[in-house]
Amino acid sequence: DVVWDRFHCLSQTDIDTQLEYKEKTTLLLADLFKNSERFVKGQYTTPYVCGKNKVFFRSGALTKLELDRLPIRSDHMSNLSNSVKTVVHRRKFLVMKRAVIKLQAVYRFHVAQRDYKEKVKASAIVYCWMKRLLMRTKRRKLRENKASIKIQSTWRGFNPQKKFRQQKKAAAMVQRTLKKRRDRQHFHCAFAEVVEAARKQKQMKSLLHKLSSREYPNTSKDELLVECQLMISYLGEQLHLQRAKTSDVQTGMANTKRTVESLQSHNDALEAEKKASKITSSQQTKKILALEEHIKGQEIALLDLKKSNNHLQQKQTMADENHKNECIEMRELLVSQKEELKAELIKEREKHAAEVIQLQSSMRLAKRGA
Repeated sequence: DVVWDRFHCLSQTDIDTQLEYKEKTTLLLADLFKNSERFVKGQYTTPYVCGKNKVFFRSGALTKLELDRLPIRSDHMSNLSNSVKTVVHRRKFLVMKRAVIKLQAVYRFHVAQRDYKEKVKASAIVYCWMKRLLMRTKRRKLRENKASIKIQSTWRGFNPQKKFRQQKKAAAMVQRTLKKRRDRQHFHCAFAEVVEAARKQKQMKSLLHKLSSREYPNTSKDELLVECQLMISYLGEQLHLQRAKTSDVQTGMANTKRTVESLQSHNDALEAEKKASKITSSQQTKKILALEEHIKGQEIALLDLKKSNNHLQQKQTMADENHKNECIEMRELLVSQKEELKAELIKEREKHAAEVIQLQSSMRLAKRGA
């Protein structure tokens, strides 16, 4: 079993591994010493002899097998060492690769987060500026609307006021002429009435004088009765006229009361409109003041945003500097690890070269001993 375990790697034929060790070793040695038989004392002898439990080699046979086995062993050792080195270096390479991937992921995440924060800040600044511009345009439009309304109201009221003044002057002139004519007519009527009243009063006095005195005996009673009837009818007419005048005065007083009441109601309505206009103007002023306060608040918020933006920019610059320093440190660390790996590779190569040289020297010594 020792011979089989030690030299089965030299066989070039396929040997059944299910056989016993003795059969396997005989087949193996027969294959290895195929053309190395010697003719001694009239017989062909092999350089080995298989016993029950051991194998006996002639001189030089074992060294030949060892020399044949040595290059195969050296190849196997080199392959094994290479595979071990590849596994070790592959593990180190995978560790370094994972570290680099993590660094790249952290750096990319940091860059993406920085870009996102910058975009958010820019969008907030743009939104604040847009809101400020909209408020300014709204305020300007309100001022323009108020100014245009005032100009329109003054311009629209100028021509009607002018026409109203002209119409008022014309109406005053017409009223003056009409009043003069009416007063003249009233004066003539009143003068005629006064003259008639004086004449009638004179007649009444004469009649009373006649009735009270007896100076006129020639006058008949019929004439006196006629004059009395005329005076009574005249007095009745005067009473009727006075009653008509009193009724006209009463109707005029009622009409004046109605006009005064309508004017009072119109005055109350105008006062209510005036109060409503005052309330609306006060509300508009309150709204304007609120808008001004809101604009001031927006300006203060904009200043705060600018300050926060400057503060964040300073923080960002500090973070960038820290990140650059970390990247430089990581690069230095990677360079140092790379140099260490190179030094380890050089040492391993030197060891491998020393082992190869040692094996070559041992092979040379074995060949010299053979």
